[in-house]
Amino acid sequence: DIDDAVKAADFIKAKIVVPIHYNTFGLINADPELFKSKVKSSDAVILNINESMNV
Repeated sequence: DIDDAVKAADFIKAKIVVPIHYNTFGLINADPELFKSKVKSSDAVILNINESMNV
Protein backbone atom coordinates (compact mmCIF):
# COMPACT_ATOMS: atom_id res chain seq x y z
CA ASP A 1 0.00 0.00 0.00
CA ILE A 2 1.00 3.64 -0.29
CA ASP A 3 2.07 4.06 3.33
CA ASP A 4 4.32 1.00 3.14
CA ALA A 5 5.89 2.31 -0.08
CA VAL A 6 6.57 5.67 1.59
CA LYS A 7 8.20 3.90 4.55
CA ALA A 8 10.33 1.83 2.17
CA ALA A 9 11.51 4.91 0.28
CA ASP A 10 12.44 6.59 3.56
CA PHE A 11 14.17 3.46 4.86
CA ILE A 12 16.45 3.04 1.85
CA LYS A 13 17.00 6.80 1.60
CA ALA A 14 16.12 6.81 -2.09
CA LYS A 15 16.91 10.00 -3.99
CA ILE A 16 14.30 9.23 -6.64
CA VAL A 17 11.28 6.93 -6.45
CA VAL A 18 9.11 5.89 -9.38
CA PRO A 19 5.81 4.23 -8.52
CA ILE A 20 5.02 1.28 -10.80
CA HIS A 21 2.39 -1.45 -10.99
CA TYR A 22 -0.35 0.79 -9.59
CA ASN A 23 -3.83 0.31 -11.06
CA THR A 24 -2.67 -2.76 -13.01
CA PHE A 25 -5.04 -5.24 -11.36
CA GLY A 26 -8.21 -4.85 -9.33
CA LEU A 27 -6.33 -5.48 -6.10
CA ILE A 28 -3.65 -2.88 -6.85
CA ASN A 29 -5.69 0.32 -6.95
CA ALA A 30 -3.54 3.20 -5.78
CA ASP A 31 -3.26 6.90 -6.48
CA PRO A 32 0.30 7.78 -7.57
CA GLU A 33 -0.33 11.47 -6.85
CA LEU A 34 -1.22 10.61 -3.25
CA PHE A 35 2.01 8.61 -2.99
CA LYS A 36 3.95 11.58 -4.40
CA SER A 37 2.37 13.94 -1.87
CA LYS A 38 3.32 11.68 1.05
CA VAL A 39 6.96 11.06 0.07
CA LYS A 40 9.06 13.73 1.76
CA SER A 41 12.57 12.27 1.67
CA SER A 42 12.68 11.47 -2.06
CA ASP A 43 11.80 13.00 -5.40
CA ALA A 44 8.80 11.03 -6.65
CA VAL A 45 8.51 10.87 -10.44
CA ILE A 46 5.29 9.61 -12.00
CA LEU A 47 5.77 8.34 -15.54
CA ASN A 48 3.05 7.98 -18.13
CA ILE A 49 2.50 4.62 -19.82
CA ASN A 50 5.45 3.84 -22.14
CA GLU A 51 7.36 6.85 -20.81
CA SER A 52 10.93 6.42 -19.62
CA MET A 53 13.56 8.49 -17.88
CA ASN A 54 17.32 8.53 -17.56
CA VAL A 55 18.82 8.39 -14.10
